[in-house]
Amino acid sequence: NKTLLVSPNYFDALKLKGVMELYQKKYALAISSFKNAAINSEDSELYSLMGSAYENVPNIDSALICYTIAEQKGYQHVLLYNNLGSIYYTKGNLSKSLLYFEKALILDPTFVEGYYHKGKVLSKLGFTAGATENWKKAKSLGYTNFTKEELEAIK
Repeated sequence: NKTLLVSPNYFDALKLKGVMELYQKKYALAISSFKNAAINSEDSELYSLMGSAYENVPNIDSALICYTIAEQKGYQHVLLYNNLGSIYYTKGNLSKSLLYFEKALILDPTFVEGYYHKGKVLSKLGFTAGATENWKKAKSLGYTNFTKEELEAIK
């Protein structure tokens, strides 16, 4: 059983290469770079970045695995929790979706999209008053991308 030793500079180069590929929308290349950087790495952010690349391919199951690993390794970021909330919403797990949108809002109470998405989850769960309250908060923070039905609810 051999262990590959990767110099920190090589790890940083692979991670940076993956980030650049991710922003250039070269998702398959980004995934490859992140996987190579992940060998013997404890960098939790790396798994969140890899999750983002998978989500854009789209491969939400692999994205969910990567985001979960990032969280298990101690990564805490508004966008990580927002992405997890969105994936669980898509998969129909509304209780977990709500949990992650709430975690995002705990980290950043001004995170506009968090209020909007939390409102969507609450609406789907039948909590109209809670949904309306969150949409109003999102609107007060500058969110404008509401559906007609959501706009009617917050009048």
